[in-house]
Amino acid sequence: MLLSGLVMAGGVFACMYLVRAFLLMRFPASMPVPTSLSLLRLLLWSVGITALFVGGTALVRIVSLRQGGSSIADMLNARLVSGQPVDGLDRRLLNVVTEMALAAGTPVPAVYVLDGELGINALAAGWQLDDAVICVTRGCLDKLTRAELQGVVAHEFSHLVHGDTRLNMRLVGLVWGLQMVWGLGVALWEPDNEGR
Repeated sequence: MLLSGLVMAGGVFACMYLVRAFLLMRFPASMPVPTSLSLLRLLLWSVGITALFVGGTALVRIVSLRQGGSSIADMLNARLVSGQPVDGLDRRLLNVVTEMALAAGTPVPAVYVLDGELGINALAAGWQLDDAVICVTRGCLDKLTRAELQGVVAHEFSHLVHGDTRLNMRLVGLVWGLQMVWGLGVALWEPDNEGR
């Protein structure tokens, strides 16, 4: 840990000296060249502003997810399976989720299906058990037997019961913040309508 910190600090100072050397070669001698201390100050301000931007946008996204797992399912355009489904596969899924909730001693979460996804996958989302959802792909319904589907759903219930989904909801916010930095960089890098 100490070694990696020293390597990182060395890298930062090496970058600062490279920038200083570039500025000395690029600009005339009459122009003031930034010192290492001013470059370090610039670096710290840049890191601070970036951290505030990422943290602020992540906080906005986390607040927008306050409805729980259903907000994640809505972001994915998943279809809610409720009541008395007509489709036999949907009914089987709802029965399996209900059985697993009984076995785990938890409330029955909302059940969603990602109809456009043909691969075998599933997810659990939510801040707590009361707002949790379980979402499976169309591939799970079409390709898995009932016993296999029970295994997939049981795995997702383990995420709900052990609180993994709370961390995942926070990570969705953080990734959103990082994506906003990337989007800002792309927007600033791309030329405008006049090619500048």
